[in-house]
Amino acid sequence: MLRSNLAFLTHRPHSPTFEFSYVFCSDSIADQCSAGNKTTGAGSTYLFPLYIYSNDYSSKKPNINRDFIKDVETRLKLKFVDKDKGNLSTTIGVKDLFYYIYALLHCPTYRQRYSEFLKIEYPRIQITEDLTLFHSLVQMGEELVSLHLLKSPVLSQFITSFPRSGTNRVQGKYPRYEEENERVYINKDQYFGKVEREIWNFQVGGYQVCYKWLKDRRKFELTYDEIELYQKIIVATSRTIEIMKEIDELIDKYPLSKREKFSSQTTI
Repeated sequence: MLRSNLAFLTHRPHSPTFEFSYVFCSDSIADQCSAGNKTTGAGSTYLFPLYIYSNDYSSKKPNINRDFIKDVETRLKLKFVDKDKGNLSTTIGVKDLFYYIYALLHCPTYRQRYSEFLKIEYPRIQITEDLTLFHSLVQMGEELVSLHLLKSPVLSQFITSFPRSGTNRVQGKYPRYEEENERVYINKDQYFGKVEREIWNFQVGGYQVCYKWLKDRRKFELTYDEIELYQKIIVATSRTIEIMKEIDELIDKYPLSKREKFSSQTTI
């Protein structure tokens, strides 16, 4: 992760009681609790890099099981190429697989249907034989990755407000959510407005994203850049929720393949 790379963050659960939300992505070194909250029994985060570099960083190779690649080629009738992206009509690239998997793991029905498995083991990946569905999921996964790495151009289109001037300090008993007015207060007077409850409650890795980011900054004054960053996080969360619903509508049946089983191979 010291060079250009992309990685899955997930975990092997320690507790069978939580709903699956333990998947995220990173393009840099990640904290061991970034996608798994140890305090709730979720366990440490495991990082799965997309590429493995040589010791001198002069070359890299995809960190993908060859049997899995062969399975994908057979089901989709595409040729795997050792490039970031293929054309998805005759070829498939490394990041295409990453984006597809990332979209699938953000499907609410997938998480619910296979919840008992996801509580005890790493996520397993099904490969569709429908090329149109695959292509759509790749696009959605790519958008999710762009949002979660805070690189998407839509992040600058704020959907919230920060209307009042003041100390910008996050006080001890704050943040606090006021559902009636859809406000996230950072102190007695200042707040982020127009934050829907679904956004406020959204979790990644057992963390309530919009709450935890502010909680970690208690007793500190938010800078102008941090105020903007928080609003970008809200945009990213809102669009993530929308895309997850779109993925759910797109996938109309499980298993995704006529073969009645998960891929037996570790993917990444």
